[in-house]
Amino acid sequence: MNKDKLVGYLAALAYAIIIGFTFLFAKGAMEYGFIIQLAYRTTIAFIALLIIAVLFKKKLYYNKKRILKLLLLGILYPLLFVGIQTYGLSVTSSLEAGVAQAMAPVITLVLASFILNERTNILQKLSLALSVGGVIYIIYRKQKLNPDPNFYGLAVLFIATIAFSIYSVFIRKLRNEFTNFEIMTVIMAESAFVFVLAAIVYCIVKGDMGILIRPLNDKNFIVDIIYLGLLSSLASGLLINMALRRIEASKVVVFNNLSTVIQIFSASLILGEQIFFSHKIGSLCIILGVLGINFLGKKAKTDK
Repeated sequence: MNKDKLVGYLAALAYAIIIGFTFLFAKGAMEYGFIIQLAYRTTIAFIALLIIAVLFKKKLYYNKKRILKLLLLGILYPLLFVGIQTYGLSVTSSLEAGVAQAMAPVITLVLASFILNERTNILQKLSLALSVGGVIYIIYRKQKLNPDPNFYGLAVLFIATIAFSIYSVFIRKLRNEFTNFEIMTVIMAESAFVFVLAAIVYCIVKGDMGILIRPLNDKNFIVDIIYLGLLSSLASGLLINMALRRIEASKVVVFNNLSTVIQIFSASLILGEQIFFSHKIGSLCIILGVLGINFLGKKAKTDK
């Protein structure tokens, strides 16, 4: 494995770890509403980007055509993916959320095969099925079969999953046209503007502008939102883009399933939740699946 690929895999792994811990912080921040949470986390991410740009004298090249491309990309992520996913988590259970998230690698594999001409062999496809199956097995064993599934919530979360899959494919396609920092600066500025505007409108409708300010008096919220802004939004975005520049989209997105494993063990470590045998079996399937799709078979063909 060359150095470039290694960096890509390390970035994908770091992304999965960050997302795995995100649920611990998202629960607390959700107390003030998903719109308020999104406004704060994207604003923090954008301000951090500006600080980095100034301190490290980042060179950014934009014109109307390039900005338009990135604005369209930003609709997929963070606007649709983060926005709809956060809303979906507020109206449905983790059962539907986990199933929808597990399907992201499948959707990405199909899209990448048509748009990027990425190819996977039968062993890699079976590995993907094993990884997805591991996620679904853990979820269903944890909550049993849900006798009354929330189809509305599931549909909402599937839209978010599709948006992320499309974003992953197009990031791969545009990797030689923009730098990682150029992409993140525009899409974070766009998302911060939209979510802050939505939060202001929400406060006006409620007739209480204090809704936007009140969370700042909550120390727990501040800790949660700093993690969500700097790590879950900014760092994870930079890392997933870094990975997609170096590794095929169908291989990168399967790392999403590793976040389920991280979530289980972080809940055990921090919250003291018990790890059951089904967790271990499902986690093993996920890990083997991720390894299989990335390392079994010949090098995948991709667009140049």
